[in-house]
Amino acid sequence: MGWIIWIILVLVIVLVVWLLKPRDQGGVYTPYFTRLNQALKDARVGRARILIDQERLDHNLAVIQGNIPSPQHYRIVVKSIPCIELLRYIKAKVDTNKFMVVHEPFLKVILDNFEPGIDILLGKPLPIFACEEFF
Repeated sequence: MGWIIWIILVLVIVLVVWLLKPRDQGGVYTPYFTRLNQALKDARVGRARILIDQERLDHNLAVIQGNIPSPQHYRIVVKSIPCIELLRYIKAKVDTNKFMVVHEPFLKVILDNFEPGIDILLGKPLPIFACEEFF
């Protein structure tokens, strides 16, 4: 009789898991992403890439700039993988020398690749031994 309870319990668990499973709600790409996807296929890109739509980037930077009251300035957040060329582009586009760095190794990358006098805000405090090691 105990084995029947176990079978019922297992069936109930399977049913609950099946009912709670996320459903595939995917659909067709929008025309924009269809073109991007096709361009990557045509270029035979088979590895992970970062793809930046410069027109959309410029638009987003303009929107951000339009919402920052003068004399405040945009601060570029350096996070994840710092791409120096992209950071230089954004710096020039928004006319700022302000960065926020959230990871200690990126601090050196910024200091090594930008002119003296840039304004750096640390996004999280560094332990004292990390400061000692850095300097």
